[in-house]
Amino acid sequence: MSQLGRSSIREQIRDLLIDRIESGTYPPGTRLREMRLAEEFGSSQGPVREAMRELAALNLVISESHRGTYVREVSGREQRNAYEVRLELERLALRKLADCPDLDWTSVATHANATYAAAQAGDATAFAQADAAFHKSIVQLSGNEELVKAWEDLRPTLHISLALRDLGATSARLEALAVEHAELVEALARSDSERAMALLESHLTRVSAVLGTRGGEGSAN
Repeated sequence: MSQLGRSSIREQIRDLLIDRIESGTYPPGTRLREMRLAEEFGSSQGPVREAMRELAALNLVISESHRGTYVREVSGREQRNAYEVRLELERLALRKLADCPDLDWTSVATHANATYAAAQAGDATAFAQADAAFHKSIVQLSGNEELVKAWEDLRPTLHISLALRDLGATSARLEALAVEHAELVEALARSDSERAMALLESHLTRVSAVLGTRGGEGSAN
């Protein structure tokens, strides 16, 4: 990659590194070398260093004097805890949506369809991205910017990607999750908030339960 366009080089480098961590291109323990990344991105080392500071703030990497900067392990406990918080945030979003019966659910349905297409293709990475977009679109419809920010700060795509690996993300398993998305969209479109809440809880709690099997692990670093 020789050029990074006009927007902030630091932001672009940060987002590229996050994508690589989320997709498993950079698994835990991978060392991130500033000079090598700067050469790849066609930038100076400054933006790379700033981007990695942001990744450290997000708890995605660790910098140590004797090891440099490397991708940290995200424990099962952290994944489970993130899902528990997500459930509460999305419950709040659904409660707000219950008071808005005339919302346009097109974007939510589009992302639900994208999860099904990814499931049929057996593409766990694309599924994780579409799944995060699906849930984010529901939270965004709440109109609460602070709620959206709190949800985004959980790094949902990362935890979804890791959860899918733990679940053994076969096409059949992914399709089952995608069907749940379709059922949730249907309930929302009918303004059936009680059914939507039950579906959401079942959907996230089931994944959280799987992550709980790794919950005895200590928090990594």
